[in-house]
Amino acid sequence: MVRKKLKYIYLLIFLLNALFVNAQESVAVQASYYFERGDLEKAIPLYKQLMLENPNYGLYYNKLYTSYIKTKRYADAEVLVSGKINSNSYQPSYYVDMGYVYKVMGNAEKSNFYYESAINKIIEKPRLVHSVAINFENKQEPEFALKAYLVAESNNVNSTKYYMQKAKIYGELGRVDDMLGCYLGFVEDNKSRVNYLKRHLKMFMNQNNTEEMNLKVKNVLLFKIEETNKPVFSELLYWFYVEKEEYNNALNTAIDLYENHIFRINEIQIIGDNALQNKKYKVAESAYKYIRLQKINKQLYYKATQSYLELQSVSDYNLRHKALSKDDIVEEYINEISTNKIGENHFRLILSYAKYVSKFDLDKAILIINNKTTDYKNYERLEAEKQMLLGDVYLLQGKFTKAFVAFQKAETMASDSSFSDLAKLKSVKVSFYNGDFKWALAQAKVLKKSISRWYANDAVKLMLLLNESYNSDSSEVALKLYSKADIFEMQGNIDSSFAYHKELVKSFPNHHLVPYSIFAQAEIMANKMAFNSAISKYEFIYLNYPNNNLSELALFRISEVYLHNLNSKTKAKKWLKELIVKYPYGIYTDKARDMYKNIEKDRVEDGEKNSV
Repeated sequence: MVRKKLKYIYLLIFLLNALFVNAQESVAVQASYYFERGDLEKAIPLYKQLMLENPNYGLYYNKLYTSYIKTKRYADAEVLVSGKINSNSYQPSYYVDMGYVYKVMGNAEKSNFYYESAINKIIEKPRLVHSVAINFENKQEPEFALKAYLVAESNNVNSTKYYMQKAKIYGELGRVDDMLGCYLGFVEDNKSRVNYLKRHLKMFMNQNNTEEMNLKVKNVLLFKIEETNKPVFSELLYWFYVEKEEYNNALNTAIDLYENHIFRINEIQIIGDNALQNKKYKVAESAYKYIRLQKINKQLYYKATQSYLELQSVSDYNLRHKALSKDDIVEEYINEISTNKIGENHFRLILSYAKYVSKFDLDKAILIINNKTTDYKNYERLEAEKQMLLGDVYLLQGKFTKAFVAFQKAETMASDSSFSDLAKLKSVKVSFYNGDFKWALAQAKVLKKSISRWYANDAVKLMLLLNESYNSDSSEVALKLYSKADIFEMQGNIDSSFAYHKELVKSFPNHHLVPYSIFAQAEIMANKMAFNSAISKYEFIYLNYPNNNLSELALFRISEVYLHNLNSKTKAKKWLKELIVKYPYGIYTDKARDMYKNIEKDRVEDGEKNSV
């Protein structure tokens, strides 16, 4: 009987406790609702009730304290914090709260007394610095937050350094030299965290992307290299040069790090590839030549040789630099291919050679592809690359059926999904070139959903081009003209391509393909170095088709032509500024800003520093 009574008592206690907890939760939810809405007068009594029931729960204290401050009930805030200080004198963060109460009341003397009291508590217990410093930062007191970290450092027996915390505060205070010093001190003591530091440094450079600030970062790194001779700072300087696209400096630094056994030679290949992508051809050539002279890593030697020889045949490179003669390039390819065989890289060198030969002899290129790659029949991925190149050469010959079959084989053989997607897209383009527009449209619609993001945009462009053409020209005549022009351009017959684009514009002046044809004409003129004529075409697109996606690109191309081809930085700046203002969130806006800033850096023509 007694046991049964006890059971009922325990059950009753459990139910009462559950009701009490539920009631508390209900009050907490209601208080939070009023607090979030800013209805603080209603929130205050609820948080006072919750504080009585949970005196040590920090969340309720913080909400009540904040509510008092925001409603200017400073006397109540003072009483609240006093109670905490009296019962928790070891917790210095409460002294910060009290100091802030007196600050908003206008009593600077008492405010500083409590702030200094918080700092003095850290001297006794440095491990408490984080809560104090963060509280100072939340109350917009960066100087005191910094002082808290400095005091903790000087009194910590473990010699803990708060580099990143101090760097953040120095940045807010505009003390850039001190901030950079903290960053570099951090990585000097924590070499394994260099990538963590790079993220912070990159964020800072993006937010403060001025010539003055970039120079300051570079000079600090150079000083640390000279002062310490530690490789980590040379690595950071290399990273800085790459970020700022100073490829020549990056290459020199990478070579120095490689020769001091800090970098692998692969980094020099990467610099060459980045420079090539950004049309810094002399840097790319220097990188590839350096790797070839080392002759240490055979695979990389082949990659560098391939890159070097392909660079020699880039038309833009030939316009600006003295390239090897055609015979010299052919001779070097033959020499490399015939004297060495090292598997995949040797095979790719053969394909590179065939690709180069296809520029002047398509039949010979096919013979090279078919006859010189017989040792690689068991390499499935290499065979896929071979079929892809065969398809490209057949396209140049106008043999669309053979090209289609080759691309289909490449797609089937490829294990790499992105490579397979490219083969799919090329198959669709063959159908477009061959005049099978309905099939090409159907496949393009499928492709835009299924292929990788690298090629999805091309599929969408093709789909839109075909779709709009069907809506505006059921006879397909304009589309056939455009397709023919595209084929001739792809085959290098730019005069015929220009003629077909011109015919399209003349015969179908209101067709949606007209701006695309005019843009293609402008590109052809630019390639033939008729730069002023090209600019007039680009301007026509910008002025007459402002809502077309080519309008922004036309502005960008005008700027490029003025800058790179006509050497007029003033006019390039004018059009870059037009692009940045007209399309502040455009596809080319970031590139335009970078170009503008690079021109400003030189100050060759206008001598004044402007900013956009």
